[in-house]
Amino acid sequence: MVSFTSCSGRKKYTMGLYDISKDDKYILFGAFSNNRSSIYRTNIDGSNPVIIISATKEESFWSPRFSEDGKQIVFIGEKEDGSKIKSIYISNADGSNVEKLTEGSHIISAFFSKYENSIIYLKANEYGKYSPIGKEMPHGTDIYSVDITSKEVKKIEFIPNKKLRMES
Repeated sequence: MVSFTSCSGRKKYTMGLYDISKDDKYILFGAFSNNRSSIYRTNIDGSNPVIIISATKEESFWSPRFSEDGKQIVFIGEKEDGSKIKSIYISNADGSNVEKLTEGSHIISAFFSKYENSIIYLKANEYGKYSPIGKEMPHGTDIYSVDITSKEVKKIEFIPNKKLRMES
């Protein structure tokens, strides 16, 4: 994860994961302020920063990714109730038409598949620590896809010496 931190007066801002549009015109990023994250888009030169997905009382949003054609974005929303439950969202690149694709998972990251009719994502089966002095981390990670239209989720399995297999 790339992170940039800046302090302005009493507020602390942290920029998390980011993506650059394929035409090199825009930067898309999540930024944390007061423990809430919103999605921003700015011109490649840093001018005209705009919040396109605002954090709510219930949820923060981060880890945005452009689609290949730059018309849509995928991002992660995390509940603000301390549950570590995350969801995958999709919207137009300007932040309009936000739609939740999955809910209730320990999502780590998500991005558009090459064919753009589905989202590929990493999900942990559990979230916790294995040691009293350890930090809570995702464990038991698997790869999944979710169809953008039907919202059907499939687990992607890799079997050594065989082809990839999709399971419902």
